[in-house]
Amino acid sequence: VVMPLVAKDGHVRLGPTQARLYGGTYNGDIVLDARPVQAQQSLNEHLHGTDIGALVKAAFDSARISGRADADVAVTGVGNTDDAIKRSLNGKIDVNVKQGAVVGVDVVYELQRVNALLKRQVPAARTGTGPARTNFNALQMNGGLDKGVLRIDDLKMETDFLKVHGKGTLDT
Repeated sequence: VVMPLVAKDGHVRLGPTQARLYGGTYNGDIVLDARPVQAQQSLNEHLHGTDIGALVKAAFDSARISGRADADVAVTGVGNTDDAIKRSLNGKIDVNVKQGAVVGVDVVYELQRVNALLKRQVPAARTGTGPARTNFNALQMNGGLDKGVLRIDDLKMETDFLKVHGKGTLDT
């Protein structure tokens, strides 16, 4: 890990940071400038080839996704509280996960169930052991943050049997 920290007169910079992280690499730069009337924060973060399942498990104690991820986040915000900065975040987010799975739902099985029910047939039982999962070849999301709201301009998920495309917003 290379993590230089410089703080002087209300200007704090963590970076440029470099690390090996969960089998991949991380490069980033975080700046907080508290000198203006409204503090300004910028994040410029990059993951490459990272085991996203291990990262999400460590950060959020969740095992809902697996795969190898590349991600780029370049966002800025202003405000004098954490909440104000979060609500003002603007910028670009791109994520690409390869050869992974979403754990907890088997989309192919659920579509087969719906098809059987529409044909007035008894759905087949789910095969396999362990939790339901949807394996995918690629999961991509391109979008950004606009005043703290995640805007997904293009969401793609490709499996051997299915291609899903979508877009939308997420406001927490």
